[in-house]
Amino acid sequence: MRNNSHFSQSLLNILFFICVAFLFSTEAQFDGKECPPKEDIFPCTCELSEENRSHIVCRNLLRSDILAYVVKASRGVDIYALSIRDSTLQYLPSEEFEGTSFEYIELLNTGLLAISPTEYALQGLEKRTYMIDIINCRFMNGWSWKAFEKFSSLMVLQFLDGDLRSISSDFSALSNNRLLHGINFGNNEIQSLKEDTFAMFKDLSSLYLQDNQIRRVSRSMLPNPAERLFFINLSNNELDSLPDDFFTNMPKLKQIFISGNHLMTISQDVFGPVWKHDLWLEIQHNNIICDCRLKWIVSQPKPSYFIGECSGPSHLVGRKLTTLKELELTC
Repeated sequence: MRNNSHFSQSLLNILFFICVAFLFSTEAQFDGKECPPKEDIFPCTCELSEENRSHIVCRNLLRSDILAYVVKASRGVDIYALSIRDSTLQYLPSEEFEGTSFEYIELLNTGLLAISPTEYALQGLEKRTYMIDIINCRFMNGWSWKAFEKFSSLMVLQFLDGDLRSISSDFSALSNNRLLHGINFGNNEIQSLKEDTFAMFKDLSSLYLQDNQIRRVSRSMLPNPAERLFFINLSNNELDSLPDDFFTNMPKLKQIFISGNHLMTISQDVFGPVWKHDLWLEIQHNNIICDCRLKWIVSQPKPSYFIGECSGPSHLVGRKLTTLKELELTC
């Protein structure tokens, strides 16, 4: 089943606002409430959000030089965000961002040959932009993570509804950015992950890998220890098991979403290290066989939020995991 979790998105929104508050508490240099003259950014527009923050919104662009002109017209103007929607471009301008103040960059429903005409993207925003959203976009010549290697202010990265299929080894180029806490790669047709994909991201707190086609995960793909990781979403993938050590050395992990996979049991070896009262665990829509292997769950205090159901044996199909009795769990 491919059900998007509204809670998951809400949590990322919470993380987003935490990041905003942190940024403003440390770098309150701009308010993001100014707009350039309309004629200087045509055919784009400058709009105010509900939070009274200014966004330049560009729709249906077909030429990168027009976008470059708009970006240059934004220099020295206190603008919070740049959103490029429903466009087809060769690339995003690079050096033209020098002197701009965009804290948030959004690409939505847009196709590009490449992210940048130069080695590094969005030059001038490396210490300014803290959130990048790339949603339902396609890159004809592939995607370069190295283009963002020099970014040091990025806190939240969302690459959603794309066709990554895999996360290339140059993704580690972003690990020097110690502020990067939230990563969302939801719905990207990702089939496999390298053994060390996220291992170098020591400050990672939230990881979203939902709605992909991942068949296997390993403990080595995450930081060890993962001292700040508190949220992981692996829902709606193709997992039939987890390594015994997958949740080890994760002292702050509080929320696990792993619904919509093919797990057949809830192993104490796997979940024991994080099984605690304040855990939030969603494991519904799997293939859980409620037999003697689950007796350990019945004998221990359950997580504060624990949702899942039995897929077998026949007399327990549909039973909520929280209602099981030890005498029912036989092998």
